[in-house]
Amino acid sequence: MTNFDFLKKHNEFESFADTAVQAEELYPKYLDMSVICCQRALEISVKWMFSVDKSLTTWRNPENVTLSDLMNTYQFKELIGRELFEKINFIRKKGNDVKHKFNVIITKGQCEVCLRNLFEFLDYVSCLYINGYEQQKYIEAYLENESEGARVVNPYDEESKEISYNELLEKNKDNKEKYTSEREKNQSKYNPPHEITEYETRKIYINDMIIDGGFKIGKDCLEEVEIADMPNVTGKGYADYVLYDDFNIPLAVIEAKRYSADPSVGRQQAKLYAEYLKKKFGRRPIVFLTNGFDTRIIDNDYNEREISAIYSKKDLEKLFKLSRQGIKGYKINDLITDRYYQKEAIKRVCEDFSKKKKKSTSCDGNRLWKDSDSSIAY
Repeated sequence: MTNFDFLKKHNEFESFADTAVQAEELYPKYLDMSVICCQRALEISVKWMFSVDKSLTTWRNPENVTLSDLMNTYQFKELIGRELFEKINFIRKKGNDVKHKFNVIITKGQCEVCLRNLFEFLDYVSCLYINGYEQQKYIEAYLENESEGARVVNPYDEESKEISYNELLEKNKDNKEKYTSEREKNQSKYNPPHEITEYETRKIYINDMIIDGGFKIGKDCLEEVEIADMPNVTGKGYADYVLYDDFNIPLAVIEAKRYSADPSVGRQQAKLYAEYLKKKFGRRPIVFLTNGFDTRIIDNDYNEREISAIYSKKDLEKLFKLSRQGIKGYKINDLITDRYYQKEAIKRVCEDFSKKKKKSTSCDGNRLWKDSDSSIAY
C-alpha cells in the first residue's frame, strides 16, 4: 500500500502512476533512487498536463523540451501557484543533485519531503482533470511499509532518461477540449492541505538554499548562534543562522519563520542581531528573512525587498567589497555598448550607487512572480 495507489484508478495517469508508486516503495532503502523516481514521475505528469491542456503551451521543440522548460512557462506557474511550484522545484533540484553531483548524500528528510511534495502535486493534478475527484490524504505510516519487490532504478539507464513528450502529444491531441473544460470547471474546487509547520521540514528548504549558495553548515554557516545585549529578561537571543566569510566575519543573519508566517515577522529581531554583530566584528551583516519559499533582504543601503533566494557566499563578499569601494574607475567595454546615451546612463547609475542614494525598491511580489517567465534556469 502506498500514498500513490489512487493514481492507478485512472487510466489517464497510467504514464506516471507506476513511477510514483515505485518512488515510495524504494524509500527508505534506496533514498537516492526514490528521489530519482519522484523527479521522473513529476516530469511525466507535467508533460502529460501540457499534452491535455490547451492553456499550457511552450515554444520549445517537443523533442528537446525539458522539465525546467515546461515548469518555467508563465501559464504553468500561473496554474499551480508559487508555493506548489517551489515544492515541485525542490523535487527537480534534488533529482538533478543525484544525477549530476559527485558523492551527493540524500537524507531521509529530503526524500520524505520529495515524496510528500509529489503527492500534493499529483493530488492537485487529479483535482484539475478528473471528473468526480475525491481529495486524498497523505498517510506517513505508509512510508514504513517494507516492499521487497521494488525494482532499483538506475538513473543512467538510457531507456528511462527521456520521456517521449511527442508520444503524449499525439496520444492526447483529441482530448484537449475535454480535459481543458474539466480543469476550468474544477480549478476553484481544490482545497490545499494544511500547511506543514514542522521545524525540521522547514529547515530542509532553507538549508538547501544555503548549501546552494556555497556555504557549509557547521563550518561557515552556524545555527542557533547566541546573541547578547538583547532587550529581554535573559539579555540573550539566538540567530537561526549566521553566514561567515573565510575570515570568520559575519556576512549575513538569516531569520527563519514557518511557512504560513510572513517572513518579515522577525524583522526587528533580526535587525537587533545584525547590530550586535556589527559592534562585535565592525561590520553590519546583511539580514535575510525567509520561510523557505518567500525570502526578503535588508541590506545596508537599500530598502527591504523580496528576492528569489538567499545570496551566495561569492555574491555577499562582492556586495561588501562594493559597499566599501563604491563603483569607481569603471571602464565601459565598447564591444558591449558604444552609444553615447547608453554610456551616459551607465555613468549616472554608477554615480548614484557611489553616493549610496537610497532607492525605492518596494514591489508587488505576486506581480514579479507572474512576470518572471524564466526566473529559474537549470
